[in-house]
Amino acid sequence: MLSRKHRGLTDIIYNVGSENYDFFLFVNVCHVRSTTVDPGYGLHIYTTNSLTDEVSIDDERHLIEGALIEYFQCESQKLNKKTERVSFEKRMRAIRSENKIERIAIWLGIEGECEYFNFYSSERSAKGDHIFSYEINKDQEITHYKTPKEMYSSFGIEVEL
Repeated sequence: MLSRKHRGLTDIIYNVGSENYDFFLFVNVCHVRSTTVDPGYGLHIYTTNSLTDEVSIDDERHLIEGALIEYFQCESQKLNKKTERVSFEKRMRAIRSENKIERIAIWLGIEGECEYFNFYSSERSAKGDHIFSYEINKDQEITHYKTPKEMYSSFGIEVEL
């Protein structure tokens, strides 16, 4: 029997699985990048986190997982929702104070179109890609930008998408 450590996968296998459903398990490759902008010095650095190791791989993994859980609000995560949210917010606050990171932005997508790889939940419509971000301000308040337009607007950039 599978442990409850990976609750989402376990719940799918035991609660949803049947002869009527096929499940595809695939692994996402995450390309974590860091960007620094300081207009006062004309500075704009864009690099991968693996080069700078600014955020530990463990924190990186937990931040990505927490952001995805928070964004998709999957039914299978409801039992752990409060614990996951507290953990995610704690890590966001830690990287703000320790690394001066104010935002994480996520683009979850598939190259090309494929009917088998649309990401969705009861809270999010099925799409080949989802773009969203979380920002933490100096008062430790976390804002969730659920659409690319909201996210770009928070940077002061107006776009038509």
